[in-house]
Amino acid sequence: MELGILESQIDQLVESLRAFHGFRSIWLGMGAGGAPELWHAEPDDDLEGPGCRLVATLMQPSHEVLTAALLPALPLDGHARSRLAGWNNPDLDGVGLIAACAG
Repeated sequence: MELGILESQIDQLVESLRAFHGFRSIWLGMGAGGAPELWHAEPDDDLEGPGCRLVATLMQPSHEVLTAALLPALPLDGHARSRLAGWNNPDLDGVGLIAACAG
């Protein structure tokens, strides 16, 4: 999977989640044409269906925290996994994790 596909969706989701003051559940599913899509919902809402997976329940995550929560749910190739193996800091200052690790 190309990690860059979700980059703008993560940015949009982080921005959207700033309006909520409680926890939100983050879901990964497949949209039209099999492209990955992200949604958020109340923690009690169950969006499970074919191709839909609960990623995490978070409160106003940063881009890096949301990306770190999302990565285990993605089918990554060996090269991407090896580049991510040493990453353990979700508080990178202004560094896009996907750009830093996927390129």
